[in-house]
Amino acid sequence: MSGSPIRVERVCTALTVVLCLAFAAAALWELGDSFGAGHFASAAAVCTGAENMWRWGVIAPVTHDLARPPMAADFYCHHPWGIFWVTALFMKGLGHHAWACRLPAVLQSGLTPPALYFGARALWGPVAGLVTAASFATLPIALSFSDFNSLEVPVLFGVALSVWGYARFRQGYARRFLGLSLAGLTYAVSCDWAAVVFAAGLLAAIFASMLATPAWGMGVDRRRVGVFFGLALTLCGLVIGLHLFTFMQLGQLNELFAQGNLRSAGASSPLSRVLEARKFWIEVSFTGLAIGIGKLALPVLSARVVLRRSELEALPLAVFAMATVQYVVFKQGADVHIFWPQYFALYFAFAAGGLTQSGLDLTQRALRALSGSYGSAASYTWGALGLLAPLAILPDGLRALRYAHRSGGRFNENGHLIKPDKDKVAALEWLTARMAPGSSVALHPGMRQSLWVDWSLQRPVTTVTRLPLRASDGPERYYVADQRFMSAAEQEALAKAFSLTLLGPFLAVDRTAHGAALSAFTIQRREPTTLEAYFVSSSHALRDVLPDPYLAWEMRDRFELSPNPSPNFEPRNFEELRVAHNIAIAAGDAARAQHWLSRLLSGCDRRHAQPFDDGNTLLGTRLERGASLVFSVYLQASGPDPLEPQLLLHSRVEAAPRFSLVARDETLADVGMPFAIPASRWKRGFVYASVTEIIRRLGDEHWDAAFRPAGAGRDVAEREILRLE
Repeated sequence: MSGSPIRVERVCTALTVVLCLAFAAAALWELGDSFGAGHFASAAAVCTGAENMWRWGVIAPVTHDLARPPMAADFYCHHPWGIFWVTALFMKGLGHHAWACRLPAVLQSGLTPPALYFGARALWGPVAGLVTAASFATLPIALSFSDFNSLEVPVLFGVALSVWGYARFRQGYARRFLGLSLAGLTYAVSCDWAAVVFAAGLLAAIFASMLATPAWGMGVDRRRVGVFFGLALTLCGLVIGLHLFTFMQLGQLNELFAQGNLRSAGASSPLSRVLEARKFWIEVSFTGLAIGIGKLALPVLSARVVLRRSELEALPLAVFAMATVQYVVFKQGADVHIFWPQYFALYFAFAAGGLTQSGLDLTQRALRALSGSYGSAASYTWGALGLLAPLAILPDGLRALRYAHRSGGRFNENGHLIKPDKDKVAALEWLTARMAPGSSVALHPGMRQSLWVDWSLQRPVTTVTRLPLRASDGPERYYVADQRFMSAAEQEALAKAFSLTLLGPFLAVDRTAHGAALSAFTIQRREPTTLEAYFVSSSHALRDVLPDPYLAWEMRDRFELSPNPSPNFEPRNFEELRVAHNIAIAAGDAARAQHWLSRLLSGCDRRHAQPFDDGNTLLGTRLERGASLVFSVYLQASGPDPLEPQLLLHSRVEAAPRFSLVARDETLADVGMPFAIPASRWKRGFVYASVTEIIRRLGDEHWDAAFRPAGAGRDVAEREILRLE
């Protein structure tokens, strides 16, 4: 019989190795992808802060680029700085690369399931260890944010190390495990305030065990545990105290408290109402099954503390307390960040492991009472039962992982318009390579400045509300805007004052360049190779910036610039076909225009073609499939329309994915991009396109469209224009 436990442990270890490698592979997916808009962009801000430490020789992070040495108000003082220090080592050793920015999170995420296995094995046994690791590795929120170099990943890793180290320390009081636990705890507290709650729970449990009677202390060596307690309390106190003291010296302590008040705004709202408002976010992050298991486990884990009479059994409850305080107290943060409850992933893992071990304990006790002996059958049975939930959750975990990468970690963003911004990244990185050293960039508000912008441009960036209509050869000589979110008057004012560089829908100005010159480039999508699909991007197409004579003709025509020669080659893609049609219309060549229009509309969905009341006509739509899912809507203009009608597109989910444990997303979402040329500047007979890169939602998705004047009510009739099933 002595060989059975060993065989069980070997089987559990082997299965854990497989699932840990699979989870690490998921974390490694798209390691080298460019940053875009969304929550993932905050990792770029972490790396900017890390690079600024080396650039300016400071130990505190500044999360935006500066043209001068940082002042006290520039430093980021909302959270502890541990993640910035770790990231600084990677950026110094590996350089300015997106993959180097994600690598710290990937490594820590990849090591978290093994740490959970060893920790739960030390707490309970190998079967519980396997179930704990599997439960974490298949959970949607853990998979979705496994490469997210932000606060949660290092805290999860640090807490997992601390639990593992302390559980092993209590088995034989080896110093190496004391060091492991203290290192994990100190690291977690150095990365986020939430870890302080876990530390308080851990220390409270240890303190209670030292005060307990021998019958409740389960043979605690009070002297050695007291050493751990003293060291842990001292280290946590030093980390917290030094951060607060430094914040005070920088004059930012009030800013820290103000940020805390902001994040906790609305915390007094009834919890049931708050959770109902976040229903889809919660389910897509955990699934209803995981939520049910977590609720069931809470009284079981509490009972284990009493029945087992060990502070070790209280460690999962300390994790639960950390996650609960983070999610419930800081309501505003949880309302706008879908990843806010990520700490519950660690609790769910321990909850599943604790339930499995409780079932195994009861079974083994019953077998001993009945026959006086038991084999490994109970272990294998409960191991298989414990793995049923992770296996059931895994499909939703993989769907969520894909959704997170497509949406930049935003998922449905509560119905707000989501732009991947991959074309914007390509445009800004192409521009910054051609900008003068030491210069800065001003952005039009329509550029929607995100945290990745400083990272991509590697120079100071500001968003300004006024157009720069005067020449300047100073640092602030560059200005960039998105024509889709500009008025016609703004576009024309810039075209009159400066030479323009067009990159797709983006307009760039060098304030030292005057005159009526215009150059245009397309941001061309290309499909990734097999290796690029895994290591760079398969959620979005890759981008190349290339000269575009057709776009140059369209924009010169739009701004009435001359000369405006027609391209000397035939169109090669859909946008060039569209412009070729407009060139023929401008030249009065009806036959040629019809030829190009026929080619443009070939393969389009013409079922939705219809004239609108204002005379404009919906010609058809085109869905291009590939790494990027691109949807184009073609309208033929009846002429300029001063009412500036807008094409409005809304997305609704009709049904959840088949066999999903997540309910249908009921959010009505704004989708669809505006036209680069405003309707008030349209020309009769010209064809214009709204081109949108779709962020596919989970389930059967339908798009509805309406075309209405700006400022009109939402009562304009909409009709279905696209189905994604």
